[in-house]
Amino acid sequence: MQRSFMQVLRVGGLAAVVGCSGDPVRPAAAIGQYTLERADGAALPVVLRATVYCDEIVTDGTLSIDSLYAFEFRLGMTQDCSRAGGLSTHVAIASAGTVAQSGTQLRFFLVVPGDTVDLYSGSVVGSELTLDTPATGPLGGHRYSFRRL
Repeated sequence: MQRSFMQVLRVGGLAAVVGCSGDPVRPAAAIGQYTLERADGAALPVVLRATVYCDEIVTDGTLSIDSLYAFEFRLGMTQDCSRAGGLSTHVAIASAGTVAQSGTQLRFFLVVPGDTVDLYSGSVVGSELTLDTPATGPLGGHRYSFRRL
């Protein structure tokens, strides 16, 4: 007997409707701790941007999604300007918010008073999660691939 149900998640002022079915092959819940393995399909470290002066290199990253579908995303990067006589500096870019999951598809949101900002899209299949960043913004249109710990 196949049954279906709707589950409403309420997290940080964001309501998301997630549909599930009684099918024994259901999408994996995105909840968990993840480590970054690839950026734009290449194993880390990866040069994401290069100019005549500096390279921006992704060195590591983490993503966690808790049982309330709140997320924390951290990306470690090195800005290497040594070829132009500058310094090499390690920085971390971080964001946090809520996640809505519909099947294998994910949407990452920032909830601020009076507004909800759509940050990233992604998907989860088994222990692999991908996160796609928009072309505009500090992470500049890249695909990050994570593996659940």
